[in-house]
Amino acid sequence: MSRLSSGKIIHWKLCEKWEFERGKTWYSHNPEKVLEPDEYKILWDFSIQTDKRLEHNRQDIVVFDKANWKVVIIDLSCPFDPRIQEKEKEKLDSCNVFS
Repeated sequence: MSRLSSGKIIHWKLCEKWEFERGKTWYSHNPEKVLEPDEYKILWDFSIQTDKRLEHNRQDIVVFDKANWKVVIIDLSCPFDPRIQEKEKEKLDSCNVFS
């Protein structure tokens, strides 16, 4: 399964959870770049603007919980088994600026 297929499943399930319009199945789902109803905002494959120049500022999915002032960044990767720890460190290091 590819990174984008995994992302589509997550996006589709988020749309289901918050009752957004979505495809009948995850594989027929076409994620919109921005979904912004009242309480939540979902960004799909979207560049995040920061005050510092970042090489990796495009996240797969970003969820804003407006009511609780929380942000969840979902950055996907599908490495081969031997590279899982290496890829996990790479993803954490690229988001370290956001913490």
